[in-house]
Amino acid sequence: MKGIKDIVKSQRWGTKHLMDALNESRVPGSWSSYQNIYNLVDGNVKPKDPGVYIVLSRILNVSIEEIISRYSDVDFTPQSTVNESEEVVIENKTINW
Repeated sequence: MKGIKDIVKSQRWGTKHLMDALNESRVPGSWSSYQNIYNLVDGNVKPKDPGVYIVLSRILNVSIEEIISRYSDVDFTPQSTVNESEEVVIENKTINW
């Protein structure tokens, strides 16, 4: 797990600020402990409640997919892309069976 340390650092969020934001959001968890915040930021623990991912996404202004991918072993990078220029329009045709 990667955690969100680089995002928190780049946006200059302090531990106390994260504690306050998580407590104000009323998302389940023990957010009054500095150690819990450190573990969350470093990626040492996975949030148990999905609301944590949503709150982190909102306060850090990062997509929820990005937050989830940082606490998951699954690679969420797209495997293929579709270009609009390659779209094929299928006409409505009658088929005689």
